[in-house]
Amino acid sequence: MRDRDINVFKKDCAKQSIKGSDKGSYIIVGFLARCMSIEVGSLGSINFQKGYYVYVGSAMNSLSKRVKRHLAKVKKAHWHIDYLTPHLTKMKPILITIPEKLECRISRAISVIADGKVANFGSSDCRCASHLYFFETDPFQNTNFLEIIDSYNASYGKIEGFL
Repeated sequence: MRDRDINVFKKDCAKQSIKGSDKGSYIIVGFLARCMSIEVGSLGSINFQKGYYVYVGSAMNSLSKRVKRHLAKVKKAHWHIDYLTPHLTKMKPILITIPEKLECRISRAISVIADGKVANFGSSDCRCASHLYFFETDPFQNTNFLEIIDSYNASYGKIEGFL
């Protein structure tokens, strides 16, 4: 993403995160320590490279509960991300408590800076190519990634009562 693109993106996002709100969008960043093939529900077997994965989702009710569920290692698989998270380490949640569905907008911004995407992952209810992106290096060391999440006044690192 070019600097000009980031500035346009920032200017475009005038809404601010609402503290105490439990609805909005989220990003989960996690590390896959080795290459592996994983069965992902209706998507079938997917080959995942070693590296960092960034997943974008939303929850218009119980945002913190949804994210805690995704971060849990043991759970019944329901969403595509539920098949991947048991294999991830270094998982970090990012909460964006703007009470509207911004996941597709955030996903498009991340798609521009990511090293790759997992086709159709997490995007069966929209027109996005994916909601799961691959980064060879830690996205928290990527200035463009940090600018995207900071443009939403996101909170990241800890979710009360979980991490």
